Order: sequence, then structure tokens, then C-alpha cells
Amino acid sequence: MYLKGGAVMGQEEVIMNYEQTVMQIIINGGDARASALKAIRAARQGDMEAVDNLMNNAKKALRKAHEIQTNLIQAEARGEKTEVTLLMVHAQDHLMNAMTVKDLAEALIEEIKVRLVIEAKLKEDKSQTKKIILACSGGFSTSMLMERMKVAAKKRGISVDIDAIAENSIGKIINHVDLIMLGPQMDHAEEGLREEYGDRVPIVTINMVDYGMMNGEKVLNSALELINVKIEKS
Repeated sequence: MYLKGGAVMGQEEVIMNYEQTVMQIIINGGDARASALKAIRAARQGDMEAVDNLMNNAKKALRKAHEIQTNLIQAEARGEKTEVTLLMVHAQDHLMNAMTVKDLAEALIEEIKVRLVIEAKLKEDKSQTKKIILACSGGFSTSMLMERMKVAAKKRGISVDIDAIAENSIGKIINHVDLIMLGPQMDHAEEGLREEYGDRVPIVTINMVDYGMMNGEKVLNSALELINVKIEKS
């Protein structure tokens, strides 16, 4: 027999209360995760008011789950032993997963906000289309990436001119471009090119993973961020 607030509790009632408590961790953890994921989708659509509301909901749900977890820990510290059941393990898994998703959502949303600011600037300044050059040994593999970047830019209504060239053509166009991105196979040449042309245009090597997957969206995002830095400095 067990006592709760002066009332006698049976073993079955104790187990039921415990399970209901643990379920609240699962429910609130699930709510927090769902709200954080919805916030990411809202950010991509540019609905920042919804983003703030959803992230606040995620934080509130996590606080509730943490409070329940803290109460269980404090009860155990008082000598009230808590049985570690599969349900409790499942609840802890839900809570940790929700915390991770919330943290990742915050970081991703900040990146999306930066991207949206850059896109807005470029859309306002359509009279000055930015020129991005992709360069590799012969200009062949970068041509495939170029096409994917153009598709990504068109979908987002961004006015950029993207071209792929061979390394030996860089000197001919250096005064007419805003950014040069090198294929990873040319990273050995980056330092020399920066020494020769770096005072006139940013020169970077494309991320190897993004290049290998021909991820036009990600490479375009990187390019826009670099162009934005150039705009702010000029």
C-alpha cells in the first residue's frame, strides 16, 4: 500500500499515475518536435510571424516536459524509487529528440532569414544582375552544376547570371564577374588565384559534398551569401 496526500494508494493506482506522468513527457516532447518542424516550413515560406509562434509553442512544450522530468528526478532523490520501464526510456528518447530538433530548427531558421534578406536585396536591384562563374579544369563538370543552380535561381525569382568556364579563361573575364567558385578538384589553385585576382573578386572552392551531389540549391545559397558580403563591403 502507498500513501499520497494522506490517502491510501494501491499498487495498480501507483503504476497508473506513473505511466500517465511519463506519457506527458512523450506528448509534450512530440508537440515540441512537431512545432519546430512546422516552424522550419513556415520560415521557408517567409511567414516569420508563424515561425515565432511555432517556436514559442515548441519551447513551452519542452519546458513542460522538463518540469515533469525534474519532478521525477527530485522524487527519486527523496528516496522514492522510480522504475526504469521501456515506456520511460521511450519518453527520454522523445524528449532528447525534440530538444535536438528544436536546436537545429533555430539554427536553420536563422540561415533562412539571412537568405531571404539576400534574395530581397537582389530582387530590388534587378538592374544589376550578379555574375557568378563556376570554374574547373575544362568547364565540363561545372556545367552540370551551373544548370541546377539556374533552375534553383529561377524558382526563387533571383536575377543572377551563372556560367561555367575552364580555368585558363578566368583571366579574360575577371573584371566582369561578382564571384568565382572553383570545383573541388581545383582547390590546389585557389591560393594562387586569390593572390592574383582576390583584390577584384571573391574566389572560393565549392563544398565537396554539395559538388558531388550536384546540389544547385546549396551552392547557390553559398554564392548569394558571398555576393552579399561583397555588396556590403563595397
